[in-house]
Amino acid sequence: LDRVRALAADLNKVNPPDKQQLTKVISITDTLDFIPSIPFASDPLQSKLDSIKSLQPDFVSSLYNPEKGRMRIVLRALERQSAEEKLSLIDQVDTLAKQHFPGSKVTEKSDAADVKTIESGKAAGIFILLAYLIDSLLNDQLFSFLLAGASILTMMTIAFRSIKIGIISMIPNLFPIVLVVGAMGWFNLPLNIGTAMIASVSMGLTTDSSIHFITGFLRERSRGASVVDAIRWTHRGVGRAIIFATCALVAGFSVLTLSHFIPLIYFGALVSVAMIGGMLGSLVLLPILLRLFYKDKVESAA
Repeated sequence: LDRVRALAADLNKVNPPDKQQLTKVISITDTLDFIPSIPFASDPLQSKLDSIKSLQPDFVSSLYNPEKGRMRIVLRALERQSAEEKLSLIDQVDTLAKQHFPGSKVTEKSDAADVKTIESGKAAGIFILLAYLIDSLLNDQLFSFLLAGASILTMMTIAFRSIKIGIISMIPNLFPIVLVVGAMGWFNLPLNIGTAMIASVSMGLTTDSSIHFITGFLRERSRGASVVDAIRWTHRGVGRAIIFATCALVAGFSVLTLSHFIPLIYFGALVSVAMIGGMLGSLVLLPILLRLFYKDKVESAA
């Protein structure tokens, strides 16, 4: 119990001076120290424990398991932390737990063959699971983003039979991702489950608009329209449909911002921003690129 008290005291000191990461540290010793000793008890500590267990059996069983010889300290931490801060906090807690409870091997009943291994203290729980999940998800999303980009480039090149079209189409598809990532950095949004997978989702959702615009542009060009006229007529036809479709998608994803689950709120808001960025990329940036890379025959001859 003395080591549990010492560990709890050190855990309370983990918080940096400018930010409180651990909001509460709860151990069985807190309750034992609070309850006065029972007079004339043969085992004061056990009598205290029995008294607490009779009043709050679930509380005691959640912190102390005599059958398995385990004791638990409950920590509460702020949820709105970046993945880097969470992993740093987990490392600090895990290091302190191993320092106070390093673990050992004990020989029972003086029998060298009967050796019981006492595990060292370690950090565990849903907080750790989510922190490592976000870190793993971020690493996986980097690969997924590169794979999605290569797949879209290949698909666009094959669909339009032009590597030039494939490269041009990638730029407006990357624009919403740059916009969203920049907004996350500007507003200091934390990295969580919702924000970690925003890049691949954004690229997949915004590719549709660029496909429709390029298809409309090439259709007008095949009818003999100049580059400027083809862009103008595509804007009048396909552009209106892109705007309406984007507004419908933004309205749908904006509903997620009404949730009480923080990652879902961020996901809905950032996808909406990405959709608006994709619309601007298809209706503003893509026409500029088409105007730069496509020339009329008269202009080429001159």
